[in-house]
Amino acid sequence: MNMVKTRKQKRDANKRYQEMNREVKRRCRRDRRVYVESEAEKNEEAGKRGDARALYEITGKLGGKFQNKCKPVRNEAGVLLRSAEEEVHRWRKHFQTVLNLEKPLNPPEVEPNDELNIKTGRITRIENKNTLKLKNGKAADVIIYHQRQLSWEGIRQVLLDFCNRIWSEEKIPEEWKKGQSANQAAKKGDLSYSKN
Repeated sequence: MNMVKTRKQKRDANKRYQEMNREVKRRCRRDRRVYVESEAEKNEEAGKRGDARALYEITGKLGGKFQNKCKPVRNEAGVLLRSAEEEVHRWRKHFQTVLNLEKPLNPPEVEPNDELNIKTGRITRIENKNTLKLKNGKAADVIIYHQRQLSWEGIRQVLLDFCNRIWSEEKIPEEWKKGQSANQAAKKGDLSYSKN
């Protein structure tokens, strides 16, 4: 349209542009309808299978609702922090305060009791299997990582061996001491923490 020189060429080009524009919009509407119908069929199949996770994912995708999961962080005075660096500093200070408590002045004296029936042997497969029962499709990151590489039985065996090694050595792995805190440490409630 921008290259034409006469009015007639401009009218023809404009007419052609409007026809093409209508055709593109018509095809977009048709493609969207086909997409929504296919997703609705997948959703229906997920409902029949009882797969609530897939059902909610597809429904959320079709609904187009977006929820911002990033919550504001406040300093000790209750003022919202603006930069990511300030937020990281505030979380670091919060966890140092929470995790580095002073020893109590009068700790309770607990006398040993031989009547307690506590099993101190190796962790059994049944105990391991019961702890790995997942709810709502949620799992620890380590399980999700290994799930791609091993079967569930393989995952259970790896975790069982790992936990028994820790139990017998009575030593926490060094990697666990190097963990970093993040906002995801508190997934529920108001993350705009303002207390010391």
